[in-house]
Amino acid sequence: MIAMTASASRPLSGTPVSASTGGASLPDQQTNGVPILEVQDVYKMFPIRGGLFLKQQSQASVLNGISFQLGTGEILGIVGESGCGKSTLARLLMRIFPATSGEMRFEGKSIQDYLKKDYFHQVQMIFQDPFSSLNPKMTVATLLDEIIQLHQPNQDTTQVRSQLLDEVGLPKESEKKYPHEFSGGQRQRIAIARALAAQPKLLIADEPVSALDVSIQAQILNLLSDLQKSHRLSLVFISHDLEVVDYFCDRILVIYLGRIVEELSGNALQQAQHPYTQALLRSIPDPHKKAEGLQVLQGELPSPLNLPPGCGFYSRCEHRQPVCQQRPPHLERHAPGHQVACFAVSPPSDSDSAAQ
Repeated sequence: MIAMTASASRPLSGTPVSASTGGASLPDQQTNGVPILEVQDVYKMFPIRGGLFLKQQSQASVLNGISFQLGTGEILGIVGESGCGKSTLARLLMRIFPATSGEMRFEGKSIQDYLKKDYFHQVQMIFQDPFSSLNPKMTVATLLDEIIQLHQPNQDTTQVRSQLLDEVGLPKESEKKYPHEFSGGQRQRIAIARALAAQPKLLIADEPVSALDVSIQAQILNLLSDLQKSHRLSLVFISHDLEVVDYFCDRILVIYLGRIVEELSGNALQQAQHPYTQALLRSIPDPHKKAEGLQVLQGELPSPLNLPPGCGFYSRCEHRQPVCQQRPPHLERHAPGHQVACFAVSPPSDSDSAAQ
């Protein structure tokens, strides 16, 4: 368990807006204003090529109908095991590659309609490995100055740089050093300062603390929390660490095989209802239950090259039913702020079954 300096039960920092699978958002989470980020029915397939002329032979379905909204000033956590599509979603939001289908809107406008300079002025990303995201041939001053001059051309570059270093907790003499002269935690602070130099409204944080020591993780999380409040940032926080996400985020989306299977509020993961989320929670090591051993997910993970027609978790689920093989479940309201895509939790109605 990570020790934090803030309270484990913190208030929502913004107005949350619910995830959806094509239906309406939860009534208690609707807002009158336009969400800062809207993702609607997004799919991403990667072609699999082979043969002499590298013709497409098949495709891997990585994202399969992802839909959610992000409120202004909200921290949205996205969790799931490796390969579920978390990082692919982050790269789609950063326009590193396009979606196969679906719509992504920032402040009500398609992200593809923005000039890249304008879009990256408002949306920035913090990567998992800060060393690979920083140019090793540049000093910290140069790394920050090129972003400041691009996005804040009328400001005093030296003054803004000093302010950024102070905000992320680095001394002024750091600006003369190169990335290899810093520890992992310090490099992540530099990456955060570089993202803030663009004065963004939205930060995409892809596993920003997973490569750091536990004590350093707590420092970076507290830094991100302070910066989110002081800059009124919206934040998409991607991680595989459920305890970190439960502590840090206002709202959590659980992704399995490219689909959202559960949505719940922060500090509420222990009330998870989906069998996959429950299995992830049981797999967290507990020193008080060492004798019992870790509970490992059984069953075969379906291939993204050949997705099943029904629920992707069917082969690994201890609550599977015949209907789970026939069609995928959609998110259904379980409680205020809590949606689950599982027939064992929300059985299909007779009319739904007849429609099939």
